[in-house]
Amino acid sequence: MINFSSMISTRFVACVALTSAFVSVGLTAARAQTPVAAGAAPAAQEPAPTKEKAKYLRYLRVGSSGTQSRNLGDANGVGLGRLAPGTLVAVYEERGDWLECEVPGGFEIWVYGKYVSASAEAGMLEINGSDVRARPMPSSGPESYPLQPNLARGDRVRLIARNDSTKPLAEDWVKVYSPPGVRAYVSKAECEALTLGMDGAAAWANAVLEANKRGSVGVLPVSIAIPAAAPGAALGAAPVTGDLSPQEAMEELSRADAALTRERGAAKPDLTGVRAQYERVFNSAKEGATKDMAKRGLAEVDALIEAHAIRAALSAERERFEQETLKRQVALAEAAKDKDIFSGRFDSRGWVEKRTVPGMEPTFLLRWGGDQTAEIICNSGRYDMATFLGYEVGISGRELRSYTPGDIGRVAVPRLIDAARIEVISGRQGR
Repeated sequence: MINFSSMISTRFVACVALTSAFVSVGLTAARAQTPVAAGAAPAAQEPAPTKEKAKYLRYLRVGSSGTQSRNLGDANGVGLGRLAPGTLVAVYEERGDWLECEVPGGFEIWVYGKYVSASAEAGMLEINGSDVRARPMPSSGPESYPLQPNLARGDRVRLIARNDSTKPLAEDWVKVYSPPGVRAYVSKAECEALTLGMDGAAAWANAVLEANKRGSVGVLPVSIAIPAAAPGAALGAAPVTGDLSPQEAMEELSRADAALTRERGAAKPDLTGVRAQYERVFNSAKEGATKDMAKRGLAEVDALIEAHAIRAALSAERERFEQETLKRQVALAEAAKDKDIFSGRFDSRGWVEKRTVPGMEPTFLLRWGGDQTAEIICNSGRYDMATFLGYEVGISGRELRSYTPGDIGRVAVPRLIDAARIEVISGRQGR
């Protein structure tokens, strides 16, 4: 701590005063550069200072050829929509040949239907979940990498269209314009500097106001089912509330925590009721620890719901892939029967190879078409499998173990055949 005593010189006091003047001018200039928030009405007097989400590096304009906005700073990124020539962009960061930026009125993004609710303004929806992904495609797969940052509870988005109106909205994707702060990427080479003397901040504020005047492309009737607090709630329905006293809110929060712990370990958790409990506490409690804990509970429930949805989708895709693979294998086997003179003659066929594991007896395998088709033993002692190494053979015998397919992270286990008869079909060159 510096102790300013009465011995401060007049020169030092003047320096402090001059520094204060510079700071004041700097703060005034910084406020002048702050863009007007989307949808905000002009204020009669200077508003109270607000926390900026990000600070723009500069303002640019899309060049005469237009440009494609993308979810990633890469030419292979998913396109969000083409920006018209002259469109203003507010640049957050330059990354090589790409600009991370925002545009007036937002980008066209996709949000899963269960995370949006009706709002009082026609054509506008409200995000009802925490950390909701803003996807460039109606998909939660790795090819649909989300824009940053995630959407927050209470963000308002303007409706564009639905992906599949035949589905319940809780199971559909909704196309909307992203709220302020969501960024995408455009090519730096396809943007240009503003006209000399042009006030970028003022032009940006005007562009935001004009963009907010546009109407929604799509219409979402109030009667369409869409979850506000849980799947099955109606669009426009009142949020889950409840006149809870502080003590009742704490008790309800404890019950919600216990239910979440129980459902978290379930194979097929039912998180609808748990979410409703947290929602009731959140809407009843005043600002403070109880409300914060309810908010964290909602965020965890939303994350679990999405994780289980992704897991189910991956499981379904894996099952589909395995079925398709099996169909192809059967089809290839059927097609090869007429061409293979050895078809049906042996229990297994392939090239003999030896597998050695330290500390264990060596084993002999048949490999055919790049796959291990069987493990071969000869309990009768009639054949020494080592003499067949490098040869293509046909095996007839008794199956001691059937084939076991490999699960995720596990290797498939081939058949085990006790050889009663071995026929040499061919040998490798040079033997």
